[in-house]
Amino acid sequence: MEIEASGGGSQDAIFQSNDNKFITDISRDGRWLLYTQNGQTTGNDLWILPLKGDRKPLPYINTEFAERLGQFSPDGHWVAYLSNESG
Repeated sequence: MEIEASGGGSQDAIFQSNDNKFITDISRDGRWLLYTQNGQTTGNDLWILPLKGDRKPLPYINTEFAERLGQFSPDGHWVAYLSNESG
């Protein structure tokens, strides 16, 4: 839910889904939400959700390996994450 920091205003749903999702970070500029989602065939994947506009989720890293715990870099140009790709 999106709520004003002051506690005023109304509550708006940011994104609704029945899939398990774990929010791991929000970009410093407030434009992106980064989360881990468990894919049926790919295991854990990283997704981003724009917090402005149409709020359509986009796959950020979606591979046969497990990617999780993503964090935006302080300058917002990079994402660090854990993966089991190298074993």
